[in-house]
Amino acid sequence: MAKKRFNVGDNVQLKSGGPHMTIVGYTENGQPECCWFDNDEKERRTTFPEAALVVVPADKLSAERLEALIQDELLQQKSKAKKPKK
Repeated sequence: MAKKRFNVGDNVQLKSGGPHMTIVGYTENGQPECCWFDNDEKERRTTFPEAALVVVPADKLSAERLEALIQDELLQQKSKAKKPKK
């Protein structure tokens, strides 16, 4: 079997874009199995050819995660401001 390009736990993305995914294993035929959460927070899993994936650098993950947390906090603040006080 050929050497695997990715390790279990690596954060990857399709070369064409899309969500960040985590390598959770390899199939018997050598394809990486990826796991991610969709917009509804539902877990998704599928396999992709190794050639279709790239590793996502950790600093990019951190910056994007921070931006998502900031956006979530802003949405919560707006929601609280719209609710009438009792």
